[in-house]
Amino acid sequence: MAAVTELSFLLFALINNIHAEERIIIQKERGSYTFKLPKNTNSCLISRSVGEEKLVLWNTSDLWSNSSSVPKHLKKRLVSRVKTSSYTIRRLNHSDSGRYQEECWTEGNVTHENNITITVCTSIGWSARGITARLGETVDVPCWGAADNLDIQWLKQDLKYEQETWSRVFGDNMTSVMDNVRGRYQVVTNTSALRVSNVTATDFTGYNCLVMHQQQCVSSYPEELRLQSETTYHSVGETAVLPCTITDSTDEQPPRWMKFIIFLKSTFGFLLTWTLCSHVFVSE
Repeated sequence: MAAVTELSFLLFALINNIHAEERIIIQKERGSYTFKLPKNTNSCLISRSVGEEKLVLWNTSDLWSNSSSVPKHLKKRLVSRVKTSSYTIRRLNHSDSGRYQEECWTEGNVTHENNITITVCTSIGWSARGITARLGETVDVPCWGAADNLDIQWLKQDLKYEQETWSRVFGDNMTSVMDNVRGRYQVVTNTSALRVSNVTATDFTGYNCLVMHQQQCVSSYPEELRLQSETTYHSVGETAVLPCTITDSTDEQPPRWMKFIIFLKSTFGFLLTWTLCSHVFVSE
């Protein structure tokens, strides 16, 4: 009975941890961020966590009254658009960085809740080129702006959301919190590059290296890890054998072959096709 109770507690903690996954939005200093709230709600609160304290920033049903909870320095930078239920903070600065929560009610019931972390960086770089790798290889994703500054944070793009959203690769300098059961992610000491071992299909996405100074983001350097393509040529009627390099599949999660076709517009127009063997993750 005790074992069952302990197992239930662990499952409960795991589920809560999944739902508490941190979503990070990167914004440039002096830029803006817009909270897009659902329509047809009676009232929405936007709050921000400061340490263990939750500070209510504003209530959409009482935004501009004299008794409004909106801080004065924020009220001057806040723009509301009632028709689209959107609220924009302009002229972002480092003090706007932090964890935010959206909560909306309809007829007394909570109908919307969203948690994000906004990180404001002094500058945001652009990826000059993508890093390519084959499945199963080990590759270093560079942090171009790190130099000898080892105070960095690595983020991985979360493709579940329409907006460009990131999640932490590491909870601290030693422990990865994403897809790191086998310790596949490590930071190279001398270069601050992110070393990805035994590359799988889920690793082909965007990464972001944040250079930090006293908990503030100095610069953001995004990079993309891409699959290195291999082309094979055959004549019509021949038999082609395509290798699948995935070695860690299981009967429950076998590899799956996918074919991609793109029509490229040119003077004559032609089709580009390629085939990829990758894992397919099925959620319950």
